[in-house]
Amino acid sequence: MEFKDDQRLRSGMKTWHILADDLTGALDSAAAWADAGDVPVFLDRPGQSAQTVQVVATGTRDVPPASLPALLTPSLDWLVATDNAFKKIDSLLRGNTCNEIAWLMRSGHFAGVVFAPAFPAQGRFTARGCHWVAPPHQPHGPRTHEQAGTLVQAFANVGLSAHIPTRVQDSLQDTGKVVIPDILSDHDLDQVAGLAAQPQARRWLWCGSAGLAWALARQAAAATSSRASSEVSTAPPATAQGLTLVLTASRHPVLREQLRHLPSPVAGTNLLDLAEAQPLCPAEAKARLMQDMHTIVTSRPRPSTLVVVGGDTLLALCRAADVRSLQASASPRAGWGRARLVGGLWDGLTCYSRSGAFGPPDDLRALLDTLSLSPHTD
Repeated sequence: MEFKDDQRLRSGMKTWHILADDLTGALDSAAAWADAGDVPVFLDRPGQSAQTVQVVATGTRDVPPASLPALLTPSLDWLVATDNAFKKIDSLLRGNTCNEIAWLMRSGHFAGVVFAPAFPAQGRFTARGCHWVAPPHQPHGPRTHEQAGTLVQAFANVGLSAHIPTRVQDSLQDTGKVVIPDILSDHDLDQVAGLAAQPQARRWLWCGSAGLAWALARQAAAATSSRASSEVSTAPPATAQGLTLVLTASRHPVLREQLRHLPSPVAGTNLLDLAEAQPLCPAEAKARLMQDMHTIVTSRPRPSTLVVVGGDTLLALCRAADVRSLQASASPRAGWGRARLVGGLWDGLTCYSRSGAFGPPDDLRALLDTLSLSPHTD
């Protein structure tokens, strides 16, 4: 199928097509662009849309690498047929990051890859081919996680040559390679995003976490004299009335700590923690989660608002509810996505979502407070 975007011709704005390996990451990236209007987020493959920014969530983070070509092929023409192509990856480099990039670069015939997984506002940093986690905006603080091996070696393992540029502004000169710039601050991210204005940028595949998505959105907003910020959202949340359902199946320690910071449940809020006590193999975990979500969707009253933590959890819910796509809008809180479900049993329902690996201990509580669901007790 050949994808065309007539909106680009009418508005003169550059188009961005974003391919994400999980759904919460897709919505967080979409939120970066949503100040200019809602962003469609499709499941598995592109749908029909004339929006300048579009997103596809492939759900490929934890699949066997051998299955990637079949799952990515439906989105390849769509990804190539745009002014700028963006591959959303996990800021902890979980999943099939290098394998997906290698397949997309070769199959899409991109001139090269700009690889920027860093997100300083969330404590993710990259320098000299190494990637690590430390306190937000403190790259030299105590490291709580560090990627095993160098990124250069990780790409060599999938047959790609990687290069660390001496100067960011020279990054797009190394065609045929994966370029890995040092990023220790938001300023560094903005410098990388500024490369998108160069004439040859269209031929490159941009790969990064939501940090790069926000930086690229800021760059695009500056070019059109509008505003975007990764620190403050201008979009107030919708007032939550009736039953609010909070769902998660994530076992990530960051999320487990946030759950411990929640006060006692309040009227109108239902928290369902579906995380298994012990980790399951991916196939068993997926089957168990789908079964749980089908039970929730078919046997529980429709909530008025959804809060979902974890990309697998949200994707399973969407599949169980027969959701066709999501319409992302500006988020009320950094790191969270907000979207309206389109199609299926819960059509029109507003959902707030986020990865289980992000945020300070009070992040989930703060989101619920923002929605006026959970009163302060301190």
